Amino acid sequence: MESNYIQTNLRFYSIGIVVYDKLKDTDIISVIPIETLNTVEGSIRQKIFEGIYKGVKVFRHYIILAKWFPNGNDNRITPPDVYENETVEIYRYADEDKYFWTTMFYEKNLRRLEHVRYSYSNQPKGTFDPIDDNSSYYVEYSTRDKYIYLHTSTNDGEAAGYDIKINTATGVISITDTYNNQLIWQSPQKTLNILNFNEINITCPQVNINGHLYVSEGITAPSTI
Repeated sequence: MESNYIQTNLRFYSIGIVVYDKLKDTDIISVIPIETLNTVEGSIRQKIFEGIYKGVKVFRHYIILAKWFPNGNDNRITPPDVYENETVEIYRYADEDKYFWTTMFYEKNLRRLEHVRYSYSNQPKGTFDPIDDNSSYYVEYSTRDKYIYLHTSTNDGEAAGYDIKINTATGVISITDTYNNQLIWQSPQKTLNILNFNEINITCPQVNINGHLYVSEGITAPSTI
């Protein structure tokens, strides 16, 4: 009986060990396909020694370059920040020297600073324009650059778009909308700034303020607070 399954040319090639920390702004890594080392011809004494990875002595001749592919993580658009000695899966396309990698484990003893971005399409059905920052919602987590960032767009008829950023490097939380209304919370300075709003309404039985009340020119202060 003939099989109805389509055979893909992209196949699992080997478990791999990362040779160098992945560089910023690239999805290419140097990796050792440890399951194929015993199939490489030639004396290893003639190769250039590179290092010991996961207990395996490796020569530079065996290192390959591989490009990241999400492998099911469709909305993740940044590659994992893998570090030296982490374990990955390596895939190969047919018999060509085209290799791809994806993470295999989360090795907490090896993983260090990371930068992750997830993006979600905001393009309505029937359009063929590509997705970009102005036609998507996205969120970034960056222990490398010290922030968490949430962005929404207005291309599908939203009343407003928002950018919310927690900047742990400077100790500032900011919320900005597409009307340029802003809330800025500065933790080190112990200040909260409210900018560009036309009106601020507070409705409650009682407001207590401990400290000095400064009233700008042209604003009438209430008789009691």
